Amino acid sequence: MVKTVSPIFRKLFQTVQDPVLILNTSCQIESINDCAAQLLNINIKQNNQLSLDEQSEVRWSAFVNRIRMDMGGFCLLRVRVNEVQYKEIKLAGYYHEKKI
Repeated sequence: MVKTVSPIFRKLFQTVQDPVLILNTSCQIESINDCAAQLLNINIKQNNQLSLDEQSEVRWSAFVNRIRMDMGGFCLLRVRVNEVQYKEIKLAGYYHEKKI
């Protein structure tokens, strides 16, 4: 399910075979393709926040600060995929400041 992207990105999101997410700095999902939603067991209609373990929350904060300076980078996160299980993902990220 893609929420907030333009039509050209919507098509790209749905045709690419890799999991793709757009997250804001609070780790809330702005957009997600079906592959990522399935991999992370996310129902975007019920939840738009990635649930991370404590260490990953610290990593996420440091990652956001780092990519603000470097414009891109990588981060390992443990994302909750059900009540008791986490999945480790390697996230490639790029910072884009939204202009209103």
